[in-house]
Amino acid sequence: MWQALEVFLTELEAAGASQKTVRAYRYGISDFLKFANKNYVRELSIEDYNKWRLERLRKGFPEGSNDKRRIQTTLHYYSLYVRSFIKWLGIADKIPAVSRPRGRRNVMTLR
Repeated sequence: MWQALEVFLTELEAAGASQKTVRAYRYGISDFLKFANKNYVRELSIEDYNKWRLERLRKGFPEGSNDKRRIQTTLHYYSLYVRSFIKWLGIADKIPAVSRPRGRRNVMTLR
């Protein structure tokens, strides 16, 4: 599975992605793969994906901020990266789409 990740990242870079983008994809997808702890692509399931998302929402990311908003935003982007990888693997139908976290609204009031 890790070899597939390296090929995916190489193709991403060859398509013109910046080093920063490739690094972000590597962090997000690696976090998911470590959590899923599977040896083969065919072993990945919707349950792995959902459990990973739930775990990260509850406990955050290793070496990350405990700020709920940051966790939600990071998870949103990491989920997009994981879905992109899963789609590239050809098993995209197993993983559902992810909605964007709602932002805080800054509303000015008249006094």
